Amino acid sequence: MTEKALYAQFDKTGFNILADSRDPKIKITYSTTTPESAEVGDFEDTGFEDEEGVRMFPDEYDALDLIDSLPNEIQANLLGDALEAPFEIQVQRAAELLNRDPAFQSKAIIYNAIKFLRNKYAVEASSSQFHPGIWYSTSWETVNYKTGEDKQNSFHLYGFTPEEEKAIYDGWKAKTR
Repeated sequence: MTEKALYAQFDKTGFNILADSRDPKIKITYSTTTPESAEVGDFEDTGFEDEEGVRMFPDEYDALDLIDSLPNEIQANLLGDALEAPFEIQVQRAAELLNRDPAFQSKAIIYNAIKFLRNKYAVEASSSQFHPGIWYSTSWETVNYKTGEDKQNSFHLYGFTPEEEKAIYDGWKAKTR
């Protein structure tokens, strides 16, 4: 979705209708193997661990977290005189940015997704080359030493624009090198 199209989703009062029309999420699946299933080259079990998905749409605290991660001169540009203001004022300014700037909103969605993938220890992508629909996975870990059961989680992007998916891939890949 282009920046112009994103702006078209805001009405003249500044009310953010994009938040009501988009719901980017990361859905979580799992795969397990046992020595017996590995012998026949199959999984023991697969399915959704979280079929509803984890919402990546940012709130004002996510937005402020993104701003805090940026260089000082960009922080000053985004927050203006609120940069030196009390925390509550900074949170209010971050909320205003989310509600009136769809490009900033998209960057906050991307930031949330990359942070989520890092926090869940996603270490590999389903492809070494980006394409829409790519997913991310953890390493296999033994979850039951008695049975030898191993588990891997995968994270699937839903409701993101193709540009956001590409930015997530690039940002995730840069952090895993």
